[in-house]
Amino acid sequence: TFSVIIDRTTEIGHRTRMASGAGDCMERPAPEERGFATDGRLFLRLFGGFDIRRPDGESIALPGRRERILLAYLALQPDRRRSRRALTEFLWGEAANDTTLDNLRTCLWSLRKALGDDADAIVVSDREWIGISPDALDVDARSFSRLAAGSDPADLEKAMDLYDGELLDGIEIASDAFSDWLRDEQTRHRDIAVDTLERLMGARAGSGDYNGAIEA
Repeated sequence: TFSVIIDRTTEIGHRTRMASGAGDCMERPAPEERGFATDGRLFLRLFGGFDIRRPDGESIALPGRRERILLAYLALQPDRRRSRRALTEFLWGEAANDTTLDNLRTCLWSLRKALGDDADAIVVSDREWIGISPDALDVDARSFSRLAAGSDPADLEKAMDLYDGELLDGIEIASDAFSDWLRDEQTRHRDIAVDTLERLMGARAGSGDYNGAIEA
């Protein structure tokens, strides 16, 4: 059973890497086509890479890797905010100084510009902190963790549908702090996916749906 679970999670990751390898120009389904929220929030996809879309499915192009990482990192923080000094160390891998703090200001400005009219509803900041509004984004990784924490087979299946590959797959910057965090987060989400799939297979088999257990 464990080998089947590993094969399944590996297949998901491989399929996503194949898709992302086809280039950024490859069309991805609109959020509503994949069952995501269409309640006015932007959808942020972190599994299998990075993608942010408006409710109508329009993709928002963020200009650089650090802008993407900044948004993703804040979206996954428990309180969805971090101090400016902590963010400079995270994004540039060195202690905060005038240069890195200025780099962060430029990165934040670039992120706001890319988000356009949605920026003020998403990004909040002051002289010490940068954060995102809790209800501004529908984040796949957060939905995945919430659904996977339940026991309803329908929720477990939805969680596995969201797990399209490794968190922020293919995104790298020269920062040990980021690399360490990403490795830990990828491992944590992968472990949740393995556990979730195992429970889903068990639930289906327990209900007599052996074909469904095999297909899970």
